[in-house]
Amino acid sequence: MRTRKSDRDLTPEQRRRELIDLLGSAAARMPNAVAIPHDPPRKKPSKSGQTRLDVSAEMPLSVSTSKETDRPARCDCHAPACAQVDPAGRTARIFRGMDETIQALIDLHRGLARQGPGDARVSRQILAELPTMPAKPRIVDLGCGAGAGAMLLAEYFDAPVTAVDLAQPFLDDMMQRAGARGLADRVHPLACDFADLPLAPGSVDLLWSEGAAYNLTFAGALEKWRPLLAPRGVAGISELSWFTDDIPDEPRRYWEAAYPAMADEATNIAHAHAAGFDVLGTRRLPAQAWWDHYYNPLLERMAALSDPDATMQAVIAEVQAEIDLFRQYRACYGYTFYVLTSGA
Repeated sequence: MRTRKSDRDLTPEQRRRELIDLLGSAAARMPNAVAIPHDPPRKKPSKSGQTRLDVSAEMPLSVSTSKETDRPARCDCHAPACAQVDPAGRTARIFRGMDETIQALIDLHRGLARQGPGDARVSRQILAELPTMPAKPRIVDLGCGAGAGAMLLAEYFDAPVTAVDLAQPFLDDMMQRAGARGLADRVHPLACDFADLPLAPGSVDLLWSEGAAYNLTFAGALEKWRPLLAPRGVAGISELSWFTDDIPDEPRRYWEAAYPAMADEATNIAHAHAAGFDVLGTRRLPAQAWWDHYYNPLLERMAALSDPDATMQAVIAEVQAEIDLFRQYRACYGYTFYVLTSGA
């Protein structure tokens, strides 16, 4: 784990990055990829009456294995082939030893539908405009959090989705929600570091990631994830982006400290080309989506906390500062979806 500032000096965005470091430094990284077929989901007719692709078959997920056990390093997909993986609960041990401030940030977000800005309507619009997917698409959602995107993808394509996140509490929330929505057979959680994904090259037809790429920087994530895509594979990745060249001092200073690699859309498009992608288009997430699906539920959660300890109070103050900044400068920055393809 890298040397970092004191807890008081870290912004909420830096704390999220610190979570990746804390978990990633302790996670096992094992070679030798093998294919593990997951049970195919039950095929259900579309309730909307719209014609959908026949994508009800299984998704072969390639995960890394231990030479000693020939089992995946970590896979919580509930498939028969993976039923006895990681009986010691490696991720739970990591969380017990983590920094109290990081734990407070996780506790603050637990139970929320989203751990960052997003909008199902916008996501569906993007999906409706994608090139034709294979009849049996292999889908991953990287940095899935509590699974809002993963469950939307599973419903939209009626296909299995491998949902990747380091935070086991969020994966647990996701599976509870998936079960309640009848999606437990199509949403497969995978607890691992998406900087070191145990997926075989060319094994993904649709790569989805909402607000998580910054953990590697946008350019770094594109470089890491591009080899995963199959020929004509598609990626939908949302990234915090500047919307103007005339950036006021206050948000510039904040984001230079929290996310130094934050760039404008033209620069991010250039990053995509440099990583070997073709850019199909971009779409900005409306500012209202930040409030409706993330900040307002988070504000309600903060207001409902009774007698928070000093650590939680500090986290709440920092999150409030981030919210206040967006309220004033929402025209200057936000999330942009970059829709990319690997080409032929």
